[in-house]
Amino acid sequence: MKLARSALLALAAVPIVSIASGAADQPISATGRWHLDFARSSTPGGRHPNSVTLDIVTDDERTYEATETIVENDGKMRIEHSKAEYDDNPYPVEGSPYQITISMSRLANGSKYIKLDTALGFRAATLCSLSNDFNVMTCDTDFTDPQGRITPARSVYVRDTPGQPSR
Repeated sequence: MKLARSALLALAAVPIVSIASGAADQPISATGRWHLDFARSSTPGGRHPNSVTLDIVTDDERTYEATETIVENDGKMRIEHSKAEYDDNPYPVEGSPYQITISMSRLANGSKYIKLDTALGFRAATLCSLSNDFNVMTCDTDFTDPQGRITPARSVYVRDTPGQPSR
């Protein structure tokens, strides 16, 4: 059960963001440093690591790249790196002990469909959105375990580098 909960938490920690705004309906980049706000988030099993920091270095029309640092409650640190194209093909998440792959595709109005899979048979579908001031990112996820049971979760990230992201 601990392995299953860990795999679900690992899937929860891979957010991708898109929001459309302005008259030209241009996507807004979520580049910057973010931290997971556990008080505003709901995780499967109710347990969470000590801290999660997300550094999004690229978020444009074609590519998403981010590094996530997870500090477990015992102080152990794990660093996971994601780089994917918006082409619906799977890309490995480097540093993931659960062999997570991520695939992404664009939907209408600038949103993105994100699919995460593990070698253990866990899957997740996530949709993230930015607040109007671009400083809060809310990611709603449906996790599916190998038996087909679905568990919803919400991860709320707060920008550590305030200000409007680039367009």
